[in-house]
Amino acid sequence: MKRFAVIGLSTFGHELAVNLYKLGNEVLVIDKNKEKIQAVSKLVSSAIVADVKNKDILKKLEIDQMDGVLVSTGTQPSVSILITLYLKELNVRNIMVKALDEDHSRILNRVGADTIINPEVDMAQNLAFKLHSPNFLEYVRLSSDYNIVEIAPPFDFLNKSIAALDLRKRYNIHIIGIRDVISDKFVVAPTADYIIKDSEVLIVIGSEADLKRLRQEK
Repeated sequence: MKRFAVIGLSTFGHELAVNLYKLGNEVLVIDKNKEKIQAVSKLVSSAIVADVKNKDILKKLEIDQMDGVLVSTGTQPSVSILITLYLKELNVRNIMVKALDEDHSRILNRVGADTIINPEVDMAQNLAFKLHSPNFLEYVRLSSDYNIVEIAPPFDFLNKSIAALDLRKRYNIHIIGIRDVISDKFVVAPTADYIIKDSEVLIVIGSEADLKRLRQEK
C-alpha cells in the first residue's frame, strides 16, 4: 500500500484523492476549507483542515514520508508555487502539481515540481487525437514524439500472426499488449505467433510519424 497526500480539494484534487483511496492506497487530504474536508472525510484515510502556506504545518504532518504529494490549490498560482517550494525544501519525493497555464508550469518546474499536470490541455490533446484518428481508441503521450495508442486492428491485420504482419519493419512500431473487448482478457508482450482476432484491440508504441502511417490503414 502506498501513501499519498493531496493538498487542495479542487474538483481534480477531490476526485484524485477518492480514487486513489478506492484503489487501496492510504490518502491524506489537506484543505483550509472546512466544508470540503467534511465532505471528503469518509472517502479517504484522513482529512485535515489546515493552511499549508505555513511550512511548519507541513513538517508536523510528516509530508516527506509520503510516496507522492499532489498540489491542486485552485486559481491562485502563487499559492501552489509556494507550497511546491516548501515541499522541495522538505525533500518530498514525487511532487505533482496542477498548473493553470504555460507560465505557471515553467515556474513550477523551476521551483521543484517533479510532475506538472494540466488536465485541460491533456484532455484537449487527447480529444483532438481521437477526433483526427477515430480508429485510435485510446492515446497516451510519452514525450513530444513517442506515444502509446490503443487501436482497432485494420481489416488486413485480422487472422494473421504478429510475425506475418511484420509491423516493426513496415511501420517501426511495437505491439506491447492485446486486449479482447469481449472477455476483457489482456495479453502483455504477445509472442510472434499470436493470431490477431476481430474482437481484440492492439496497444502499440511508436513515434508520431510512424503511428500516422499506421492510422492511414483501413
